[in-house]
Amino acid sequence: MDSKKYIYGGISGIIESCVSHPFDYYKIHTQANIFQSQFQTKSRTRIALIPFFINTVHTHGFGALYTGFIPKIISIIPTRIIFWGVQSTTLYHLQNPRVYCPSIKNKKIQYITAGSVAGFCQTLVETPMEIVKIRLMTKKQTLPGLSYLIKNAYNGFRWNASRNMIFCSAVCMSNNTFREKNEFSKFFINSSAAFLISIVTQPLDF
Repeated sequence: MDSKKYIYGGISGIIESCVSHPFDYYKIHTQANIFQSQFQTKSRTRIALIPFFINTVHTHGFGALYTGFIPKIISIIPTRIIFWGVQSTTLYHLQNPRVYCPSIKNKKIQYITAGSVAGFCQTLVETPMEIVKIRLMTKKQTLPGLSYLIKNAYNGFRWNASRNMIFCSAVCMSNNTFREKNEFSKFFINSSAAFLISIVTQPLDF
């Protein structure tokens, strides 16, 4: 087992959150507006990405783009540790002759299994903080109380788990299938795979 993947996973999660959070903020607002227009008979309003950023900064300041950042950063470190570390650990146990499962001989099935396990475990940690993050982003409220968290911590879990398991399986498959390629090729292939699978699984996120 490569323990460094757990460490690198946590570091990558911090960098990811700092860079991507404003885009996540925009995504959540767009989804919330569409949901309200469909189910709560409110007029549908959608602002393009750049105007949304400009308007948010002008009205509420630059910090508003990082609304919900605290629960995101709290969850992203353990989830990214799990994302990369559990994949590596699961593959180690599937491929180690001493603990090898005879029913899983196909490498692609091993990759899918490792990705699914990692995606499911990630969702167990991620979902409660995701609920808090979305609440802060859409309702501009303070952190919810303990009773709210207990009652709603795993709302939407099956959809979040489904997306994470599919996404993680695809990344695990791509990362291990092309691991003999040079670093540039691996970066291009893996990032392309992640981009495509993000598009395919986006309805589950919504």
